[in-house]
Amino acid sequence: MTNVAIFGGSFDPPHLGHVKNVIDLLNNPEIDSIEILICFQQTGKNLSLFRHRAEMCYRTFSCFPRLSLNYLEQALGGESSSIRSLEALAKKNPTWKMRFVIGADLVPTFDSWEGSEKIKELAPLIVMPRENSFSSSRLRDALRSQDWERLEKSMMPRPIAYLHDNPKLYGDSIPLTKESEIKNDLALDL
Repeated sequence: MTNVAIFGGSFDPPHLGHVKNVIDLLNNPEIDSIEILICFQQTGKNLSLFRHRAEMCYRTFSCFPRLSLNYLEQALGGESSSIRSLEALAKKNPTWKMRFVIGADLVPTFDSWEGSEKIKELAPLIVMPRENSFSSSRLRDALRSQDWERLEKSMMPRPIAYLHDNPKLYGDSIPLTKESEIKNDLALDL
């Protein structure tokens, strides 16, 4: 069995708090590899287009060993659901012993999540501290105001370069992820 940490999130954008969590997971002797599971759509959130978030994740995390980006939620389409994704991953990867990574700030509401008991059975939780200094929503605000100094203190250089190349990504309104992206976005290996 391979011990796999499933680290999901919208990563809109990925920041140094996410990077710290990856480093901590890679240093955990109980973890063989990490799957970065990029959320496709999230209830109550207007996420940037999936392809932009996936590209920023690639630029942020591709330097780490034993880590893969996972596009399962894009392939499943619709609203992302942790239980749906974990069940699909377990079915596709029967040799994985999964652990589900969540931030400490989510623990108080976790029992109200759809399928929370089944999630804990499929992939016992790894609770990571949430760095208060890093917030994707504050970074989106910094991007809208072109506060590059703040971004340089909060993100890896390669995704910042991507943001420089895509200045309208976080304009006045954040473009919603659309179902039509599924067919034309990223090549999937499912």
